[in-house]
Amino acid sequence: MIKIMCNRYRSALFLSAVLLCFSLAFGVGQVSASESVSEDQLTTSTSFDESMSKGMEAYTHGKFVKAAEYWEQAKNLAITNKRVDDQARALIRKAEALRRLGRFQDAISIVQGFLDQDSSNIRVLDQKLMAELHNSLGQLYLHVNLSEPSRLNLEKSVEIARHDGLNDLQAIGLVNLGNLLRQEGDREAAKLAIHKALELIDSGKFNLLNAKSLNNLASIYIDEGQYEQAGKLLEEVLDRSKQLEARHEVIYLLIRTGLLMRRLHELQGDKEKAFIALSHSAFDRASRIARKINDLRSLSYALGYMSQLYERNEQYEDALTLSLQAVFFAQQENATEILYLWQWQAGRQLKVLGRIDEAIMAYRRAAALQSVRPELVSSINTEHASYTESTNNLYIEFADLLLANTRNIHDQSLVEANLREARDTIESLKTAELQDYFQDDCVATPKSKAADIENIASETGVLYPIILDDRIELLLSVSDRIKQITVPVSKEKITKRIRKFRQYLEKGTTRQYLPHSKALYNWLIRPLEGELKAANINTLVVVPGGPLRTIPLSSLHDGSNFIVHRYAIVTTPALTLTDPKELERRDMQLLVNGLTESVQGFPGLPNVHAEIDAIQSIYGGNLLKNQTYLLGNLQKEISEHNYSVVHIASHGQFKPDPKNTFLLTYDDKLTMDKMSELINLRSDSKQPVELLTLSACQTAAGDDKAALGLAGIAIKAGVRSALATLWFINDQASSLLVSEFYRQLRDPSVSKAVALQQAQIAMMNDRRYRHPSYWSPFLLIGNWL
Repeated sequence: MIKIMCNRYRSALFLSAVLLCFSLAFGVGQVSASESVSEDQLTTSTSFDESMSKGMEAYTHGKFVKAAEYWEQAKNLAITNKRVDDQARALIRKAEALRRLGRFQDAISIVQGFLDQDSSNIRVLDQKLMAELHNSLGQLYLHVNLSEPSRLNLEKSVEIARHDGLNDLQAIGLVNLGNLLRQEGDREAAKLAIHKALELIDSGKFNLLNAKSLNNLASIYIDEGQYEQAGKLLEEVLDRSKQLEARHEVIYLLIRTGLLMRRLHELQGDKEKAFIALSHSAFDRASRIARKINDLRSLSYALGYMSQLYERNEQYEDALTLSLQAVFFAQQENATEILYLWQWQAGRQLKVLGRIDEAIMAYRRAAALQSVRPELVSSINTEHASYTESTNNLYIEFADLLLANTRNIHDQSLVEANLREARDTIESLKTAELQDYFQDDCVATPKSKAADIENIASETGVLYPIILDDRIELLLSVSDRIKQITVPVSKEKITKRIRKFRQYLEKGTTRQYLPHSKALYNWLIRPLEGELKAANINTLVVVPGGPLRTIPLSSLHDGSNFIVHRYAIVTTPALTLTDPKELERRDMQLLVNGLTESVQGFPGLPNVHAEIDAIQSIYGGNLLKNQTYLLGNLQKEISEHNYSVVHIASHGQFKPDPKNTFLLTYDDKLTMDKMSELINLRSDSKQPVELLTLSACQTAAGDDKAALGLAGIAIKAGVRSALATLWFINDQASSLLVSEFYRQLRDPSVSKAVALQQAQIAMMNDRRYRHPSYWSPFLLIGNWL
């Protein structure tokens, strides 16, 4: 069926495909043609009603940027006329336009800012408008996965609407509340909310709210495995949507229905082939309505998702034609939130068709678009991978393509350029991961170029392991050269090894870790031995990703010795986020903090006394211990002095959610956000903290996201490097290793990396602590000099 249907698109879309190919030659920075061709210039309205009307006309045709501008104009007129109700009406509409553009944070800011005003005008605002404002805000918070504020606002909206007998508005709030409950996994409550909404909707006429309610109910049935019920509801929506007026909301409804139909097909496979045809029918009808009302953004969505159906059916030429059309119309509307998706999709299809150079260009454009506008997210497809997961896949696929393509390049300079681009692509991924983990776009701002790190020391090598589905690619940089070594081990296989290795490594009484240690060494290090030896490498800077972040690479074993006997091992979350500068040993200023007593339910650390005494005997420094180790005192010390080293000997936990990641003080918990604020309070911000030492922290085994937080601690805290542990160890062993690290650091010829290496070797020479569970969890993160 799809094969026959596609033929009608070939001729209809050929011309714009040609135009697209021409436009791609100008790169991703092309200005949207829609602003000068398909849309009229914004005209200044003299009245509030005129601005609102023009905004609605633009919105109905999918011109969301123009609609937002008109509604901003309306808001300003309302402010001038001191009409708070009108201001609220304009803000509600503008927030909806921004939501359609994927600009959720911008929309939240304007609605929340309006509601947060301490004004008598707000307190006497029309209750219908109050309900609409809270519903709008609740829906926006739902889009950015902030459940609590979403719930509070949606419940408030429903309550206001119920009290004032506003049935349609109450139903809208209940539908959105149902979406929230479904997202939280409470399906029964979600169904109850949607059924209540359906009872409130006028059953005499099928309307858009009715259709949305049925769609959302179908989503829940799919989650529950009730595919037959879901299918019936979706078919009803598809059939009865013919009664609805042609407008962009109906296009979005049809696209979402098509996506749900496609999901039903994916879950049931060939058992229900009819769903794939129904999905195509939904996208087809959506595209026809979009053409009719000249809604190019929605047309791009419909064609892009239709392309995916052909791709799944292995009709790659037809799929590519539709992808190129989706790109063209997204460009016309400057719809960046989807343009990168269709560029990526075209790249994937070009790769399958063997058009590798074109595929690389398409992936390159997709990655560039994503990095420029990372805050924009499609507001239609909420059924599949999250935005972050989707972005990660883009970078991984692009790097995979580049790395595989080196076999087809014979010019060595081009090979190296290709490898550096692949590495830079993964660097972008690592930056995005850290920004997502800490929920801070500024936390991962590149500080230096990777090339600078490669040339920093002749005896330093940089190992960049990239784990792909079917293999491991090892990128080794020594001096100004970069080399690729491919290891034929699948992601599934190495991940299982890593999990077992970490599990057994923490046990200090067995050698069960050893076979896994050797296997990982054979995959990650042995293929590089010749290169490392030839370059006289003594320090190895490793940039791990995924599960590799959860293990200490210093404990890999070659069959005779641990790798740390040969190399000082350093971990960095990304090369471009590392600031390699030598530690100034003269006049080092230390702030030493320690907690020996049991507080807040955590056990005491009696050996911290010895650790603190040893550090102070070497460097002196100011001391905060127990009752003086208070959050306020820590803040005062860091803000008033230029400490080069901050040492914290206290419990710390790294969790998947950074809000639950903390270091324990005597009276409070020091979160990563608070730590960042403290460091930024320094009286001389041009002189960063050189080293932050955390000697009693831990991350859960197998928790890649928590390990990501540990990897990014130096970046988030705003320091050049950090010394921290992957798991909590005997505090006596910790005290001995940390004390030896600081003793080694006194020698100006010894780098931080070598100081840690020597401390670890010293621990191995102590019969009590030779097991790697005692010395290997210590990681030096960031600057190693």
